[in-house]
Amino acid sequence: MIWAFAIVGMMGLVFGFWFRVPAIFAASVVIVPATIGLAPLSGHSLMTAAVSSVALLGVLQGAYLLGLVIAIGCGRVRQVKSTRLPTQS
Repeated sequence: MIWAFAIVGMMGLVFGFWFRVPAIFAASVVIVPATIGLAPLSGHSLMTAAVSSVALLGVLQGAYLLGLVIAIGCGRVRQVKSTRLPTQS
């Protein structure tokens, strides 16, 4: 189970550094059913799987925020330039 937390944490850092919110949403959608689906195979109860899912989601989101802060600190996040519409004369 420790490996799951390490993998999800690294995945969150990568997502925060290169990708944006849709990637973190997709990862969350994959983590919950995978954790609950693999629980009976590893001998854990459904309650343990639910708690592990919530903990994994917390690690994913925390690591995502850390990756985002690192990306902003390194200047990898591009600022949106204001676009001006051409004016008609």
